[in-house]
Amino acid sequence: MSEHIAITPPRADILTKRLERALHESEERFYELCECAPVGIFYADARGEGRFVNEPLAEILSIPRDELLYARWAERIHEADRERLVTAWAAAIANGTGMSTEYRLSNPSKGTRWVRADVSPVRDPEGAVVGFVGMLEDLTESRRAESLIAAQNELLGLIVSGAARDETLEKLCLLLEPQTEGARASILLRDDVGTTLRYGVAPHIPESFRAATDNLPVGPNLGTCGTAAFYREPILTREIASDPSWTGYAEIALECGLRACWSTPIFSSTGEVLGTFALYYPEPHDPFPYEQMLIDSFVRLASVAIERHKKDRSLRETEEKLLHAQKMEAIGRLAGGIAHDFNNLLTIVTGYVDILLGRLPAGDPMREELSAVKGAGDRAANLTRQLLAFGRKQMLHPKPLDLNDAVTSMERMLRGLIGEDLDLRIELERDIWKVRADPSQIEQVIVNLAVNARDAMEHGGTITIATANVEAGDDELRKLPEARPGPYVMLSVRDDGEGMDAETLERIFEPFFTTKELGKGSGLGLATVHGIVNQSGGHIWASSELGHGTVFEIYLPCIEEPSTAGGPVERPVTAGAAAKRATIMLVEGDELVRKLAQYVLEADGYRVLSAHGGDDALRISKWYDGPIDLLLTDVVPPKMSGRQLADRLAKLRPGLTVLFMSGPVDDATAAETNFIAKPFLPEALLERVRDLIGDRADETE
Repeated sequence: MSEHIAITPPRADILTKRLERALHESEERFYELCECAPVGIFYADARGEGRFVNEPLAEILSIPRDELLYARWAERIHEADRERLVTAWAAAIANGTGMSTEYRLSNPSKGTRWVRADVSPVRDPEGAVVGFVGMLEDLTESRRAESLIAAQNELLGLIVSGAARDETLEKLCLLLEPQTEGARASILLRDDVGTTLRYGVAPHIPESFRAATDNLPVGPNLGTCGTAAFYREPILTREIASDPSWTGYAEIALECGLRACWSTPIFSSTGEVLGTFALYYPEPHDPFPYEQMLIDSFVRLASVAIERHKKDRSLRETEEKLLHAQKMEAIGRLAGGIAHDFNNLLTIVTGYVDILLGRLPAGDPMREELSAVKGAGDRAANLTRQLLAFGRKQMLHPKPLDLNDAVTSMERMLRGLIGEDLDLRIELERDIWKVRADPSQIEQVIVNLAVNARDAMEHGGTITIATANVEAGDDELRKLPEARPGPYVMLSVRDDGEGMDAETLERIFEPFFTTKELGKGSGLGLATVHGIVNQSGGHIWASSELGHGTVFEIYLPCIEEPSTAGGPVERPVTAGAAAKRATIMLVEGDELVRKLAQYVLEADGYRVLSAHGGDDALRISKWYDGPIDLLLTDVVPPKMSGRQLADRLAKLRPGLTVLFMSGPVDDATAAETNFIAKPFLPEALLERVRDLIGDRADETE
């Protein structure tokens, strides 16, 4: 017979109390763990009614814990996700199943937040559902970080790949907008002067608002963006309708559904304001902290994109200017070579015409025809001089020059040149620095530019000629990449005529390029200006827009100390038998020119030793044992330059006098004082020879 042990009521009470205390302690530990958890935790009964929520869940939803127990959580669900989530929760309650999903919450104090909900049923020992326990994890920060990193990578990829600036900036706006509370983004770019803001991109800003606020001035109380650019700090307009800085713009903003604006300046790496980045909200709004973080990050990306574009544009402009300079140099060399050959032909034509005219008696009917030929030769010679000027191969006589004096001395002539229907304005800086230039060539530059301006203003207008002292810095060097930093004197000629398009502007300095009607321009006026300025050591820059006139700016390096330019050594002209029988070494590669010069010199009584090139001249000098009084050589004869030949002959015949005949000349040869330019007339050649050798006669006579 088995023995049974009975539990008396007192012992049962004690055990029950112990179990209740253990259960209570267990619940307390569970609640403590729930409160310390980094996620939201809730418990609901089988009907889905809340029985417990922890504090983290209340913080995520921004609803007091006691109110959460009455199902207020549903009002926090984003309207785009609400129906889906309520339906899923109802199905879980009805079927006694769990659920796992991600959705958005609309938090008035924190903005839109992403969460993940995992819910599991709680069952009794018999398997019946007695409740639900759930966990709510806030995914917002990780999602934002992922989105930001993805956006940064995409934008940096566009920047590195060389995508267009506006394409990159528009993509930036499109990537930012979904991460904000319904905001629309816009980027304004500051103009080069820094006084206005122009629209860069604004993909979802209505066109009517963009048109009304384009060219927004930079200044205090000039809209949110104009004020932000002026003060160089972020500016928030919580309510556009009542903000005084929006006077004149508020009505159109409200019509376009823009109620609030937050604008942040975009800075370059050197602190320059490049523009502004703005967010427009559909309701009065204070940006959330995460929005401020997003804007800061995207503003930095916008700065990189804009600066990259500016640097690329500057590099392209520099490359284009370099290529243009190389092209102009090549054209100049070609023009100089053509002018040299053409001058040889003109020397022959005009020389023999002059000889024939000298032989014909007055009244001979042939004189009229020959005079016409001579006149045509003179006009052709003028064209070759312009070609030589463009090619920087003409003879210059530079000296210290005051540009104010040059302009003032020409004012009366210029007024007559441009006509009474145009106004001439002279703006000269006082105490202008001196430059070193050929006065006659500078006058030619001013005349050519004034005529060019006159022809651009058929219906009247103003031509402004100005001078200024300029320290060439970053701004000037950007448009004059070949210029060195330092002090310059600027001469500018501005008109308010028709202007030019970019394609025309690019070609204005090319020889024979003209937009004038046939017969009204040679196309050499501006080419001549370009050549003179460059040969004078200066730089020229032109700017023009259709309908906005044209400006030419010439930069000539100033000189520190005025100096007297070495001019030709003047000698008295002596004619007659005493000057005859002197011996002249004539070196010229063109046979016809050489024969003409030899004929003219021998006809005047000189002995001429004729040579085709430098080697011939050296051989003749060795076997000729008499004195040689003058070397008359082309600048560029065959085999060696005229300068090289003169130097070698001077060693063989010390004290030899040299006279150069012009072709395309370099800067060193251009400094020579003994020089005669082709084409020349016979009498001009004889006078120059007499200047140099005077009454010197051949000692062998």
